[in-house]
Amino acid sequence: MNHESSSPATGIIAPSTDFESRRSALRRSVAAATAAVAASTVLVAPPAAEAQGRPGRPGSRPGRPGSQPIGPRGRLPERYPGQNARILQEIRDNENDHVGFFTSALGSAARPRPTFRNVEQATPRDVVIVGRTFENNIGTRGALSVGPAINDPDVFKLAVALNQIEARHSAFLNAATNDPISLLDSSFEPLITPDEMIGILRPFIVSLNGGPPLEFSLIPSEENDIAIMNFFLAAEFLEAEFYNINVPKFFGRGGIAPPGPVR
Repeated sequence: MNHESSSPATGIIAPSTDFESRRSALRRSVAAATAAVAASTVLVAPPAAEAQGRPGRPGSRPGRPGSQPIGPRGRLPERYPGQNARILQEIRDNENDHVGFFTSALGSAARPRPTFRNVEQATPRDVVIVGRTFENNIGTRGALSVGPAINDPDVFKLAVALNQIEARHSAFLNAATNDPISLLDSSFEPLITPDEMIGILRPFIVSLNGGPPLEFSLIPSEENDIAIMNFFLAAEFLEAEFYNINVPKFFGRGGIAPPGPVR
């Protein structure tokens, strides 16, 4: 099935075939789900090296400390026993719920699950650092940034709902390494471009397995709404696999970390 067309003027690729036949079903699915589910999607901020603030940038607070040591052998400090495990399991469950929602809402237009690489991490700290890269840049900044490009009000409501959950994920993962809850230490969330978001995902993707491209436009249209949702579906597939592998590995089940040394 052909999912894409290319504009010679912009090079933007977006789904185009059979769109009208699934438009009504998609809108019903999105409207029903957003009424019942407070989900989340994109956003992550740049690496921890930038956590000290940027002089001259509006809302930035220079001079704040960046990441601090987080304990021997990569262990994460926690305020309450088992808290890290419980919250990371909750994040994992959220991301799996998001995959199910996007797959159902998109119906026959939904991309297949891509094949990923570089997903398994070596230490709990690596899980936090990589996880917050997804959460800050894709779920938080990303969902915020695509808002003006969304044509359908119901899809816009979905982006907002997903963004709110992802922002909570981001704040926890940022604070886990003693960084500011807003990783850029800014009072206003900075925007991110589609190319920057796609650049975050590409190193983890081996194949899209015949699915549509990751690219989408910033020009609102009904077809572009499908492209945006399919981009976020790819991101949610990656995040779900990331947490499904690493949360049991380092944080066990039932809120208790597994026995044995943690590197």
